[in-house]
This record gives sequence, C-alpha cells and structure tokens, in this order.
Amino acid sequence: MLLHKILDVLEERSSKPALITSDRIVTFSQLRELMLSLAGALRDAGARKGSHVAILLPDSIDYCVAYGAIWLLGGVAVPLNMGMKTQTVTRLLSHSNSEFLILHDSYPADAASMKGAVPSLRWVAGSSPGADAGLESVFAAGTVDFEPLAIAESDTCGIFYTSGTTGVPKGIVWNYRHLDAPLMILEHFVKMPGDDVQICAVPLSHAGGLVNYLGCLKWGLPVVIMERFIPGAFIRNIEEHRVTMCFLVPAMFSALVRTPEFESADLSSLRWVATFGANADMDSLDELQAKCPELIIINGWGMMESAPPNTLPHLDRGEIDLRGVGFPAPWIDMKIVSDTGVELPPGEVGEVVLRGWVVMDGYYREPELTAEAIRDGWLHTGDLGRFDERGYLYIVGRKKDEIIVGGLNVQAAEVEQVLAAHPAIAEVAVTGARDKLRGEAVKAHIVLVPGANVDSRELTAFCRSRLEAHKVPKLFEFLDKLPRTSTGKVAKWRLE
Repeated sequence: MLLHKILDVLEERSSKPALITSDRIVTFSQLRELMLSLAGALRDAGARKGSHVAILLPDSIDYCVAYGAIWLLGGVAVPLNMGMKTQTVTRLLSHSNSEFLILHDSYPADAASMKGAVPSLRWVAGSSPGADAGLESVFAAGTVDFEPLAIAESDTCGIFYTSGTTGVPKGIVWNYRHLDAPLMILEHFVKMPGDDVQICAVPLSHAGGLVNYLGCLKWGLPVVIMERFIPGAFIRNIEEHRVTMCFLVPAMFSALVRTPEFESADLSSLRWVATFGANADMDSLDELQAKCPELIIINGWGMMESAPPNTLPHLDRGEIDLRGVGFPAPWIDMKIVSDTGVELPPGEVGEVVLRGWVVMDGYYREPELTAEAIRDGWLHTGDLGRFDERGYLYIVGRKKDEIIVGGLNVQAAEVEQVLAAHPAIAEVAVTGARDKLRGEAVKAHIVLVPGANVDSRELTAFCRSRLEAHKVPKLFEFLDKLPRTSTGKVAKWRLE
C-alpha cells in the first residue's frame, strides 16, 4: 500500500468519520491533513525517505497519524508499545537505528534519557525534558508545503519487533507491499462491504491492531480505537457506534463473556468477529454465539513474519470449524513438513512452512536468524499443524520454545534467564500451561539450591521487577531435578 496514492480518496470521503476515540472524532479529510502536517514536521526535523522513525504512544488517533505520516515520507516505522520496560525500549531503539522518536509524556523515561541511551537518536518529539519539539505542535493540523515522495512497493516500511525479544532482538522487516497482505486476504475470504464499522482493542504496534487502520485507509471503514481493552467499555462502544466487526485474541473473548455488562448487552450490530493469537477458548465462543445466533465467528492464523493473517475460512460457505484456522490465501504456498523437510500428507502433523511475497524481507540486522527462518524460500514458522482432506489447517502446537499469553509472544529463554539470576535457584525450565482466560500461562519449573528457601510469592515479585507483566510466571512448580534427554538437554515435553 502506497499512501500517497490514496490521499485524494481520503479527501473525497471528506466529513465521514475515520477514527473515533472516547473524546475525539477525526474525519477522513482531517486525517489527511494531520498526516501531511506531521510528515512536514518530520521532514523539517531532517527525516527523509528511508529514515527510521519510532513511535511510542498509547493506542490512539495520534498513533495512526504517525504511521501515515512516516509512510507518506517514505520512512520506516518502528512501532513500540507503552507497556515495554525502558530497558527494552532503549535496546530496540538502538537495534533499529532509530533516528527519530515520537514519545508520549506518560512514558516513564524522558527524552533526554532516551537520547543519552540511544546513540542513533537525534530528534525526539515530546513534552518531557530533552525533547526537540512538543507533541502538540507536531500533531497540530495546518497547511504545509509537503509533496509525498516517490516510493516503491519494495521499499522498507516498518520494523516490527516480536513481543518476546530475548538475547538478540528480532525486528521483522516489512516492505510497502506487505501492507496490502492483511487486506487482500480479508477481501478474498470475508468480503468487506463499505458500511462496516471496526473496533480496535488490540495494540496498534502489532498486526492485529494495524489491520484496522489499514482497512480504514483503503476501504473507508471507521475505526473505534480503545487505548486498552476494558470489557465493559468495549461493549458500550459496540452499542454506541454500532460496530460490525472486530479482531480479538482468545483472552479478550473470555473476559468479554464474564463481564457483568455482557448479559444485557446489545451486540446485534456485530456481523462477524475473528479470533487470533492463541488457542481458541471454545466455552467463551459458545457463550457469545448463544447470545448472538446470527454472528459469524472465525478463527485465523498467521505470523508477523508473513504479514498476517495467512489463513482464514470463507465467511459464506458454511465450512467454519473453530478448532481449525481455515485455508491458506491462494497467493501463499503452504505445506506441512517432517523434521527432515519431507512434505506430509493430509492428517499427519508436522511443521507449517510457507512461501510467497507475504514473507518478511528478513530480521533486521540478523542475517543468520533470517537464514535459519527462511530456507530455500520457505518460511519455517515453528508451528506444528496438519491439513485435513479439504486443505483446512489445524494448529496443534509449537516447535519453537515460545508461549503465547493473551496473544503476546513470550520467549521461554528470556524468563529462564531472569529466574536463573535468583540466588536461590539452581535450575529452571519455563513452559506454557493451558489457561482458560489467556490461552496459555507461563509456568516455571524450579530446582532450588540445596538449603535455599523461597516461595512463589517472592519469585513473582522478583520477576515483576524485571519483566513485562505478561511474561511473569503465573505458576511455579518446585522439583528435585529437571527431566533430561540422553544428551543432557532438558526434556520439556515431560514437564506438565
């Protein structure tokens, strides 16, 4: 998607609402003006085509405007999340070679400390000490002399960091064509009428949130943006704005059906909802379906490494099986392979691999990791799955040592590294445990140093001071020893 090609379309939509929050509504013509104004401010600050511009804002209208301005400039967006620890943010800013940062006032670290910790950073917009420009001024609408640049679809548009970075950060590189991928698969499987109203309650720094904004730009669909998911407020937004569609992770469905407002909620405007990011909670989906008999619920699958979603069911063919995740898009080659790379027939479980233009350009500044993930043109996803005779995909587990908590990826190794630093712990292994609310929960299996005494409460506090909230173990198990293979590696499949 090349944004300069749709500027006139935004103007034609004029007074139609584009982005909606609890205290603000921006029309399409206003959105166009705001994006051009911010692009001009970034240009005046020295940003050029190819410049790396990081965004550290709450999910908001401003976050969307920042994306649009960076892409009009031909820049590279580095979207970050307000829930990240300062140490994580500075590490990712450094790794991404970010030169410009749009920083919200409520973030714990100020502009001066950011610039001191990140050598590449030369300009920060914000209101904290050390900022080079105020947020209000750079986001102020105004007429500017800005002509969008010539941008190719193959140019880099973003570096998206995986949720659970550990050791070496993994920045997923997208080009401008990748921005079309989520919209194309929705058009193919779901059919998108022009009168849909979206609600975005998942982070804009990830594909699940970004697709709402891309749909707004391309199809003219209004988006109700929530800074964070609060079940009662989510229901009120659906009722007030007559929302017709949404993307949620399973944990959100669980919270939704358990909130007191659910029983009396008017959800009749909803046409379809999609769940992504973890194992579907069938009980919660059944409750939602019972309340909304006409609602179509779908389950899809994909990875940030391949501009998701990559599989969906057809909305109108009566073939939806929520235990599975649908069919691959026709422009994606996908197969199930054994550990030796042999393609497996329907019904047999192996690793899901795929190829096509949707596959990322690579991991930023990590050629070895890129070569490990993309082999002979095939992206090795690390997910284990099987096809049925129809070609419908079912995900059954993960080959990677990764846990998905409420749609957010947690690298087991990162949590193990933190816990291993505790003086009372001799050995630790971290796994995922089934969790009704969040899909999976982090579980730590611990062997204590002889004579040491520590409980789960102390270890929880220890982790909370060093990890983002979703990475903190919910469960602890104390063992005499960890199970191991004949070669001495921890046999995690024996841990429950």
